[in-house]
Amino acid sequence: MGLSNTDKILLKISATAAMIFGIIYSFTIIGALLGIPVLMGAFYINSLIELNKELVKGQTKNIIIWSVLFLLTLNIVSVVLNVVVLVRVNKSNIINATVVEEEPTEVSEEVKEETKDEKIKKLQLLKEQGLLTEEEYQKLINDLNQN
Repeated sequence: MGLSNTDKILLKISATAAMIFGIIYSFTIIGALLGIPVLMGAFYINSLIELNKELVKGQTKNIIIWSVLFLLTLNIVSVVLNVVVLVRVNKSNIINATVVEEEPTEVSEEVKEETKDEKIKKLQLLKEQGLLTEEEYQKLINDLNQN
């Protein structure tokens, strides 16, 4: 599916504005350092008019890079128009984007038992090492069994 006429017009205006800025910048030697890249960007944006919608979507990164250059050279018109076209072309991707929420996972009884068994083994080890008295050990075991 090709670009809509509106998108083609917006890209044409963007490219034309960039060409005008590029030509104006090129009148001075220092400006030519900015003007030539801006003109290159203008020709690139103009070439997008002939592409179909899917190919333009594939060029999103390049369009953003050229838009940043246009922004640095104060060509706000081209930046805004490029962003509008990108949003319009990628509209279906933006609309179809969904947030996936994970459902809370339940801990199975089997996992709880393993955890309980591990705790009992640790308590036994602490008791064997003399770090827990028999009373402390029995109290902790009873607490575990109640939970």
